[in-house]
Amino acid sequence: MRNKPFLIAFLLFIHVAFWFILKPAPPFSDDKVYALNAETMVEGHYHLLESPKNHRLTVIAPTALFIKLFGENPFTVSLWTLLCSLITITFLFLFLSKYASIEIAFTASFLIACNNLQIIYSAALFPDVIVALFAFLVIERVYISRINNTAKIRTAIEATIFFYIGFLAKEIILIILPFILFLFIADLRKKINIAFWTKFFITLISGGIILNGIYFITTGDINFIYHCINKNHNEVFAIFSNEELIKRFTYQPITFLFQNVGYSILLLFFFSFIIYNVRITYPNDELPRPIIPKPHLIKFFTTYFLVLLATYWWMPTSFNHLSPILLFGFERMWMMLLIPLAIIAAYIIVKAVEEEGSRKGLLIISIIFTLTANAYVSLVVYNRAMMFLLFSFGAIAGIFLKERTKLNKQIILTIVLLPVFLIALYLAWQNSGWR
Repeated sequence: MRNKPFLIAFLLFIHVAFWFILKPAPPFSDDKVYALNAETMVEGHYHLLESPKNHRLTVIAPTALFIKLFGENPFTVSLWTLLCSLITITFLFLFLSKYASIEIAFTASFLIACNNLQIIYSAALFPDVIVALFAFLVIERVYISRINNTAKIRTAIEATIFFYIGFLAKEIILIILPFILFLFIADLRKKINIAFWTKFFITLISGGIILNGIYFITTGDINFIYHCINKNHNEVFAIFSNEELIKRFTYQPITFLFQNVGYSILLLFFFSFIIYNVRITYPNDELPRPIIPKPHLIKFFTTYFLVLLATYWWMPTSFNHLSPILLFGFERMWMMLLIPLAIIAAYIIVKAVEEEGSRKGLLIISIIFTLTANAYVSLVVYNRAMMFLLFSFGAIAGIFLKERTKLNKQIILTIVLLPVFLIALYLAWQNSGWR
């Protein structure tokens, strides 16, 4: 597992294969609006309107280019989101191969390449795959600067550019700012990385001023973006009753996440990771020492996931009333959670496979997925229960092969990951436009 170009090519191939099996459908919802705006841009009649979907230029402009080059059809309309998904897989692999290990890099990228949400929304013109990519690139640049203790102006500029490219795809990228603020306060208290944060916030604020200036020149309204977004989120559908708000701010998000296979599988690996890292005192008073790939990598992305989840859970989207981010039917809005979850899942899977003389990791994974499968059986959702049982069987097979054979750990890892591929293939074919 040391041939990086081959591994990347394999990951990209299977993702494109799933995209083709699913088959991009003609736009019919919000994606239709983006496609129509792209057509208008090709025809030379595009101009800014109040609707936020009209000025998401990093969705519309690349799509317009592909329509101009290749003509309009469902494949070219979704080509930009597919490319962003492929870039996500590639950059995630390269980042983790440098700061973690090849095994963790491959596993995390494989989990993204086979994730049903990533596949579905790479085959449709929605901005969420695009935003998730650029949000990750911002966080990646911040991590690299902090871990290397450098304050290069280039890194700060890159992070800012990625942020505003993501912002011009969908304003929801603002949701990463609480985590960035959390890191800034943590570093400020320790009096470290001050030079980086100074450069980053200067470039970020400067970028905002430049963007507002461009909108002022083109529309005459310096607060054009704010007015458009706030007006959109004052629409009736975005307003919740008191009873709905109580449900939304308490238990509904976790129910929502577990209703979708793309989130629930990764969340179960996350719970396995949490349980695995519970400190248990043994008779000889020795404690297992988890192997961290690079200082603070897993801690960093665990914190990122938790802060991001809390922001999704409780952040309002309007200054005028409580209107949290929508749930059921809007799974795509939560897609920024996928990358940190995939990194954590990859860590616990690889750690469980590689730990010597212990079945703890694989046993925890098996138990977590078995209990969840039983819960779905009690809810009479048998197909979902079978999906989770596949992971239990994979983990049990991993335990057997580790203890009874001398198979290479990479082969055992492949067997543990096989359910991910099988479920992705099943869901892609079940929802395929070719059927």
